[in-house]
Amino acid sequence: MLGANAAAYTPGLIDLPDWRTGSSSFDAPPNVRRRHLRVVESTSADQGATLYAADEQSIKAVQRAIKNQRVMRATAGRITALLTDACAEGDPHSLESATQLFSFLGELLITERPAIFLLDNGNFQLVLRNSEREQISLQFFGNGVVQFAMFALRQGLPMARIAGQDSADEVRAKIIEHGCQHLIV
Repeated sequence: MLGANAAAYTPGLIDLPDWRTGSSSFDAPPNVRRRHLRVVESTSADQGATLYAADEQSIKAVQRAIKNQRVMRATAGRITALLTDACAEGDPHSLESATQLFSFLGELLITERPAIFLLDNGNFQLVLRNSEREQISLQFFGNGVVQFAMFALRQGLPMARIAGQDSADEVRAKIIEHGCQHLIV
């Protein structure tokens, strides 16, 4: 039995465009040209349905996940470009550092690609900063060690600074502890 907000499904056929020619392939065999679909038709009860807060949060979470995937692809492209250039020019580079950086960013669910640099020593560095001169700078040594420097504004106080070396998990905790998580977007 269908509930008040249920949608009705109608079977239907659709002509798919032919990706090879950019047009519909009417000369193709029927089993290639047509696909059976279930078309969702909203019922009258759905017409005035409102979007609940939980639904909005779900939509925002999905949108953020899609942005994260795009940013991670762009990040992988930047790392690959830096590694390719280093290999071509014979410059030092650390695959372990690159892998550690990529893994670190993958756990943060970023939605904007940070600045990524290949340093003269072959390690990768990432920099997250905002227009107020707050900044997180991380250098990945590749053996589980991350060197960090963070600059964060404090209300009524001079800019707070913290620097050191620690594991990736501890650095993530320090980012939150020192109020720099807003730089991770």
